[in-house]
Amino acid sequence: MRYKPTIPDYLSLLRILIAILLALIVLFKGEKIIFGILMITGFLSDFLDGYIARHYNQVTTRGASLDSAGDAILSLIVILGIVHFETSFIKEHLYSIIPVVFLYFFQLAFAYLKYGNSSSFHTYAAKLAAGIQGVFFTVIIFFKPLQWLLYITLIISVLETLEEIILIKKLNKPQTDIKGLYWILKEKK
Repeated sequence: MRYKPTIPDYLSLLRILIAILLALIVLFKGEKIIFGILMITGFLSDFLDGYIARHYNQVTTRGASLDSAGDAILSLIVILGIVHFETSFIKEHLYSIIPVVFLYFFQLAFAYLKYGNSSSFHTYAAKLAAGIQGVFFTVIIFFKPLQWLLYITLIISVLETLEEIILIKKLNKPQTDIKGLYWILKEKK
């Protein structure tokens, strides 16, 4: 049976296209405001694809994987853009940022080794972390870097990534749209 893409799938593909446009803008133009507008559009597509998938019962394993791929690509490009536009701020906080980025890539590699794909859990913590990261990235692009917001973002990101690592360890196969570790442990009792 041939796979028929859903509206959320198209929104995830849109996010990947936006990420490519962001990369081109950073590499060739350095247009910070256009970068910021496209970045926010990418973040909105992430929110909308999940909402539409759940609200209209269009949640699929392929869609969850596509969503995670779109998230990872957009996040990578946004981070590269932040490094490009706010180099001195990033250099100043590099020793705080590197362990968090390393932990994220460790979690991603762990999921690929165990499942052959990203985890795509979409936990409450992941949604919170994505939201605070979106706020931080928006503030740094349109206003100025705020050290306290960076640290809140890093702490929430670490906690979310640690939860993902524990979930990958505990779950034999990936599950989409789980609430979080607490609920998994509660189910097992």
